[in-house]
Amino acid sequence: MSYCTSRIVLPASASAPLSPREALEFQAHQLRFDPPLEALYRVQHLRRVAGRTRAWFTANAVMTACLAIPLRSRGPVSRFEWLLLLIVLMPTALSLVALVWSPYRSRLFLRFAPSLWALFSAALGFEVAFEMGAGHPELLALLAVNGIACFCFAGLFFKASVRASLGLSIAFAAGALGCRMPLGLSLESLCVLLATQGLALWVYRDIERGYRKSHVEEARTADLVDRDPLSGLMNRRHFDERLRTLWALGEREHKHLAVMMIDIDHFKRYNDTRGHQAGDLALQKVAQMVQKFARRPLDVAVRYGGEEFALILYDLSAQHVQAVAARLLEGVQKLRVAPAQKTQDEPDLTVSIGVAWLLPSAERAASGLLQLADEALYAAKQSGRNCVKTHQAEDHRHMRTGIFVSPAERARTDVMKRLGIS
Repeated sequence: MSYCTSRIVLPASASAPLSPREALEFQAHQLRFDPPLEALYRVQHLRRVAGRTRAWFTANAVMTACLAIPLRSRGPVSRFEWLLLLIVLMPTALSLVALVWSPYRSRLFLRFAPSLWALFSAALGFEVAFEMGAGHPELLALLAVNGIACFCFAGLFFKASVRASLGLSIAFAAGALGCRMPLGLSLESLCVLLATQGLALWVYRDIERGYRKSHVEEARTADLVDRDPLSGLMNRRHFDERLRTLWALGEREHKHLAVMMIDIDHFKRYNDTRGHQAGDLALQKVAQMVQKFARRPLDVAVRYGGEEFALILYDLSAQHVQAVAARLLEGVQKLRVAPAQKTQDEPDLTVSIGVAWLLPSAERAASGLLQLADEALYAAKQSGRNCVKTHQAEDHRHMRTGIFVSPAERARTDVMKRLGIS
């Protein structure tokens, strides 16, 4: 995973700018990356905590139901307690269960879970305070477990966990005052609650820092493993991993994704006539040109294989993507690699470019976007090379992933459908 970040300055006394590596380490220590990199980290975080959040929120809903079912048997129950259970606690507990098991979890969890869990924690603090005031001090254990869960099981980031934890403690203190719990019991219970939460807070802060630093180190190691030595770009393995990651990110954030396949025209003939050293130099020059259009942190430029390159562009409009392809085509035409054997106006090198642009969805896979770009590249070659062809959502809807269809075959199929021939 390759990271690019601007040089930043420490907020206090440091006068020298940080290197990209130091900047990432500083951001990891502060528990916050720059927005594009933070979005990628969130994808990794959601994958890591999927199992524990599903287990915890399911168990939490069961415990909440167990708290509600025998409530009447424990003595007189106020209308406020019933409302708290039936209108706040149970609905939020069930909403969290639905959220973690939803197919749209990656898009919705970090958007809604912090607020739902903070509301649930505060309501639980009130409820347990009233129950303890009515003579059930054993329920403090339930509150302590939920206080620890704010940090260890709920799958939230540190700041959201702190807010939920504070809400739990403040609600418990307010509930203790409201139900006139004995002062000694109130203070003892609050001390136990704050001690367990403080310990969990201290441990979880170190855990999240460790995860973020590990994320940075993994990215640096992957950068060494995934870089192509000749072109200096990332390789096919990195492309496949990043495409899957950005597809999931685009689906969650509702952002468009573009894949651009770039193939050097007649490269074998170029190698045969000018030699392999000139061919290697041509690959390097084209790679440098491709890299110029992947400057943003989430954009990716790779050597896909042989004389073929690829670009992944995140969150750009179709017009911007087409403009990038046009500038790339023109930039390669202006390259002069080997001593000129042609007229000054005739390009030394040309490329064919296939572009696919669409909005990721749960119904399709990232491999379909790659296939769409591949079909667009084939169309560019069939149209005489040295040109750009673009396929978008309409082409994607009529495509079967894994089955390549040439433009000529697609045209024949369309004509047959219009004529009613199966």
